Amino acid sequence: MTKKNPEPMTDPKKTKKSRKRAKQKCYKLFRERVIAKNRQYYENRKNRAIVVVNEKKEKGCSICGEKRFPCLQFHHVNPKEKKYTIGYAIERLGMEKLNKEISKCVILCANCHFIEHSKERTPNAKIMLS
Repeated sequence: MTKKNPEPMTDPKKTKKSRKRAKQKCYKLFRERVIAKNRQYYENRKNRAIVVVNEKKEKGCSICGEKRFPCLQFHHVNPKEKKYTIGYAIERLGMEKLNKEISKCVILCANCHFIEHSKERTPNAKIMLS
């Protein structure tokens, strides 16, 4: 005498396929809405990050005092502590990591930034400032 199972045996491959099809149908139905929502979320996050960056830049270059935004750059004081560039942090990371990375930096104009890096690369070379 054989015992009958109270639950019918189902093929796991079939259920896996049917779940996959159901997910695909759902995605097709709501695709545009999901994409628009994600786009808006990342755009808002990027805008908040840019506001934070611009607030930091308002003080101007910490060496010469240049205040024009296009000229200003973030300079990592200790290059060994640098995990990300500020541009990467704006695009890909959250506000917490962005603020942490900004705290490792000073604001310099492009010219002063170049001079600082020149000093790091060739510490014994004479740099003439006039």
